[in-house]
Amino acid sequence: MTDVNIAVYLLKLAFQDQYDKAVLISGDTDLVPAIETVQQIFPAKEIGVVIPLGR
Repeated sequence: MTDVNIAVYLLKLAFQDQYDKAVLISGDTDLVPAIETVQQIFPAKEIGVVIPLGR
């Protein structure tokens, strides 16, 4: 459920225009659809992903 909460929050904040750039720290690919959705709807927003070592 944590991945779902992160995805919803990422989208919610994008719609509220609360960030220009976001950085997600995760080794999980479950967030890819949320990232792609934000990029499709808000192409000017930048989202970076940091994958922890060993993941």
